[in-house]
Amino acid sequence: MAVPLYGAYASAFVEDGQRQRRLADMSYNYAHRAICLTHKAFCVVIDKPLATFRERLNDFDTDDVPVLFGFASAWATWIQANSEDWNATIQLPKVAALMERVIALDEGYDHGNAHVYMGVLSTQLPAEVGGKPEVGRQHFERANELSAGRNLMVNVLFAKYYARLVFDQQLHDSLLNAVLASDTEARDLTLSNALAQQQAKELLEGSNDFF
Repeated sequence: MAVPLYGAYASAFVEDGQRQRRLADMSYNYAHRAICLTHKAFCVVIDKPLATFRERLNDFDTDDVPVLFGFASAWATWIQANSEDWNATIQLPKVAALMERVIALDEGYDHGNAHVYMGVLSTQLPAEVGGKPEVGRQHFERANELSAGRNLMVNVLFAKYYARLVFDQQLHDSLLNAVLASDTEARDLTLSNALAQQQAKELLEGSNDFF
């Protein structure tokens, strides 16, 4: 449990940058250690070029999804905490490759959150400069299907990254209002859903200023 807890705490509750980076480091180090214990051949290629890295992902099967997703999500949290460092952000394609492998093996794992990560990664840039917003939308919509709408953070990130990127206020506000109208209680999601409602409220309050 240490990996997701450190990662979630670092990204959701800690505002101090130095402390956030320290917690993200702990999360990444735990996850790195776990995946190296179970997949020594993969551990060797983590710092290798992307093509070599991708080849080793074929070694993972369905039983490996928990450790694979844990490593990918911890790495994503670490990159976010170090987003001002270009050497960190250039590692995002490897995180995407990890999430793609999780989706291929078990897309419903952790309420479909691998699709959520891919949705965010695909909506960092407009289509005109190489982004893939419509691919991102498909990932967000699939995550909603897999969680049967119980994972409220999906629509918060759908609004924040896709709707704002394509400048669609109607979609943005409808997604966030749906979050606020939903019940937060759901197995393994109650805390995340409460945070989602808090963020939805803040995004809605700034909607007219943004659009």
